[in-house]
Amino acid sequence: MLTHELLRDKGIVLIRPQGPIEAGDFESVAKVVDPYIEQNGKLRGVLIEAASFPGWDSFAALVSHLRFVRDHHRLITKIAA
Repeated sequence: MLTHELLRDKGIVLIRPQGPIEAGDFESVAKVVDPYIEQNGKLRGVLIEAASFPGWDSFAALVSHLRFVRDHHRLITKIAA
């Protein structure tokens, strides 16, 4: 499970894994990020706050993660962990 927060004034999304990533996690991140990108052209950054990578809870979750990366990697300036 991911929690996420868009810092609109900075153009940065904070992502915090709270357990294995689920299939709908990146879909909910996209619902927040996509309107911002549409309005501003790009997202300045993604900050991932995690002590370790918790993995995915299913193959569908992995596919959802890969789709998010495919659809957004050119629209995000920097990624930090």
